[in-house]
Amino acid sequence: MFSAGQPEDLSQAEGTDFKLEPVAEVLKDGRIFLAELNLFLLSNAGLFRRGQEFQAKESFVQSVEGLEFFVAFIDQMASISRLDLAVATYEGKSIREAFNDLNHVFTEIIAAQEKSDWVLLADLVEYELAPQLQRWDGIVAMFGSAITAIRA
Repeated sequence: MFSAGQPEDLSQAEGTDFKLEPVAEVLKDGRIFLAELNLFLLSNAGLFRRGQEFQAKESFVQSVEGLEFFVAFIDQMASISRLDLAVATYEGKSIREAFNDLNHVFTEIIAAQEKSDWVLLADLVEYELAPQLQRWDGIVAMFGSAITAIRA
C-alpha cells in the first residue's frame, strides 16, 4: 500500500547549493497534476458506470500509476518542507491521518476491483477518493507555505 516516509533532516541543505526556489514550481505543477488526476479518475468512474469496463480497466491502471506518482511526490514534499506528518494538521487532521484515510480508500477500491464490482469502484472513486484528493490539494499548498518559511 502507499505510505509516506518520515521527513528527513534537511539541515545539511542550508548553506549548500540546495535551492528551494524550483520546489515552488514543482508544487504548482503537482497541484495541476493532482487536479488533472482527479478529473481523470472521475471520468474513469463514469466509464465504469456506463458499462464500458474494458476501456475503464485500461484507464484505471493509468489512474493507479498516477496515484503512485502522487504519493511519491507528497513523500518528497514532506521531506523538503520538514513537516512532521504526525503533527502537521490540515482541516483538523494530521497529515499522517490523511494518508491513513487515503490508504483506507485505496484498500476499499482494491477490494471492489478484486470482486469486479465496478459500480462500487466508481462510487468509491467519486464519493470517497475525489474529495480526499481535493483535500490533498490544500495539503500540497500547505507544503508550499512550509517551504516558503524555510526560505525566509
